[in-house]
Amino acid sequence: MANPLKSRRFTNFVRYLMDDWMPPALREVRLLSRVLATGFHGSQFDLDFKRKAFSMTEEEFAHAYTRVGKGQKAAYRTTDMTEGQIRWMVEQAVGPDVLEVGCGYGILAERLAGRGDLKVTATDLSADNIEVLRGAPRAPGREIELRVANVERLPFADKSFDTVLCAHTLEHVRDFEKAVAELVRVTRRRLLVVVPCQRYYHYTIDYHLHFFPEPEQLILRVGLPHYHCERVGGDLCYRADLA
Repeated sequence: MANPLKSRRFTNFVRYLMDDWMPPALREVRLLSRVLATGFHGSQFDLDFKRKAFSMTEEEFAHAYTRVGKGQKAAYRTTDMTEGQIRWMVEQAVGPDVLEVGCGYGILAERLAGRGDLKVTATDLSADNIEVLRGAPRAPGREIELRVANVERLPFADKSFDTVLCAHTLEHVRDFEKAVAELVRVTRRRLLVVVPCQRYYHYTIDYHLHFFPEPEQLILRVGLPHYHCERVGGDLCYRADLA
């Protein structure tokens, strides 16, 4: 059974209390952040990741994520999405060809495949995640094509997919505009994005590099003309229609 203290709803509530109610002088105390980060993610968590990330090589950047949680008995959680966010994404997807970028442990990709009318491709920066997913049993008709890929350099032709989905990934990328341009490039009809609704602080107990405290920050940075953005489960769910 999943630990409710590691659910997205609980951690969003903790983030809300820290970001909106804790005095900044206390919120930025390094020792407090170290204690919280170790409790949530383990001793390998690097509080200075935001400062280092933009000068890392691609291999170092990927390895930083691999190191988080090393030595723990189980993954922190199988998905960063709430059930409401998963339903929103699945309902909003138009097919038949869909791509999930940053699939993690494959929870959303599996739900998309389970709809029955979609041909699903999923990518992740982590080769370990992709290998785990390749070995996972699936019911007939729920096949998923899996690729290791960086969102900033997707290995697909222009307009390859009717819908491209990217959940809890864009806050981690180093070149946000390049990543969005790649997502748009491979999309024929609809782009779906989920990001945390989160304020910037020097110390955060996550490896986020981009912050969206209000929908306007996401809307302006993505910059597409035909969009809808709403809060679902404490995070921002964004849809853009390109066709």
